[in-house]
Order: sequence, then C-alpha cells, then structure tokens
Amino acid sequence: MSLTQRVGWRRGVFALAVAAFIAWAAIAAQSEKEIVLMIGEPYEAMRQRSSAAIGPAIPGQVSFNMPQSDARLLFTDPQYGFVTPLARFFTVIYRNELIYSVRMSPQIEPLLLDDTLKVVLELQEQWR
Repeated sequence: MSLTQRVGWRRGVFALAVAAFIAWAAIAAQSEKEIVLMIGEPYEAMRQRSSAAIGPAIPGQVSFNMPQSDARLLFTDPQYGFVTPLARFFTVIYRNELIYSVRMSPQIEPLLLDDTLKVVLELQEQWR
C-alpha cells in the first residue's frame, strides 16, 4: 500500500468522524429542553433530572431561578402529572432548597396588537 492511499484512507475516516460529531451536536442543540420537577422535592434533584440548564439554589434562602433557554415543564406528580408547551418565561421558586412553586407563561411568540385587543374585548364581554 502506498503512502498516498494510507493518507487518503485516514482523511476519509477523519472526515466521517467530524461529520458524525457535527450531526450529533446539531441534534443535541435542536432537542427541546425540559424542567422535570414536583413541588416539595429538593431543588438539586430537579436540576439533576432536567435537560435545561438552570442555576443552583442559594442555601437557606427563598429565591428563584430561570432556565437559560426555552423549556417545557414536565410535572411528575403521580396524581396530577402533565407536560406543558415550551415556555420562554419560566421560574422555579424555592425555599430552603425545596421547590416551592413554579411560574410560567407558555407563550413563545408575542401576540400582535390586533390579536391582543380581540382577547381583551372577548374577556370584557364575558364579564358583562
């Protein structure tokens, strides 16, 4: 086997490995992130199970953290479990390192002014 054939084979394997890595990175970047939690569980347990990056709890404090990207809520309560659509505004509130509550808006894109006014007028009609 000549030197040019060996170099060509190695380049092919290297190019295939690079292509596989790029494909894996693209799939990982596109996958939807999730926050998996149950009210009352330890905050750190939620962080371990969740695919969305979220900051650590401050020990002994009442505070909140927000995921660093849009994320779904996977609520794992045995009786009332559910999954939400992606949310841009999403906070996990904790007290003494235990999850206390969740606040979110599942709206990713803002409503146009005309659509917002339609909703407001419909609500106003319902209240009359």
